[in-house]
Amino acid sequence: MKIKRIKISGIPHKPLIEGLELCFPENTSDFLNANCLIGVNGSGKSQFLESIADIFVYLDAVYRNHNKRRNVSTPFLFEIIYSIPLDGEKYFVELIQEKKNKLPLITITDENCKPIEVDDEEFELYLPQKII
Repeated sequence: MKIKRIKISGIPHKPLIEGLELCFPENTSDFLNANCLIGVNGSGKSQFLESIADIFVYLDAVYRNHNKRRNVSTPFLFEIIYSIPLDGEKYFVELIQEKKNKLPLITITDENCKPIEVDDEEFELYLPQKII
């Protein structure tokens, strides 16, 4: 999985990243495809990484077919776009959490920008297996 864009809001307990929006450009080199967070102590690097983890813990609780929990509330509002490989193909997943008491809006497209229709149970396939 590779995050392309993330936007975080509605997170008053982490004021350093309230309203944060970051885009990660596509790397054109096959040599190394990594991003690095650099900043002074207290600038919000850890809060940002914790927020990414919170997003995927929430999505895991809502969409995983095993140990699915009911009445899970989102930790904050977010928009995230990431790419994920599946069966040798690359897919782009966009999730928009606009309201706290609703499920996120999901858009999945293939490499040719063709929309992919999936139901809630199939969406588990488009979640990352590990967040490192």
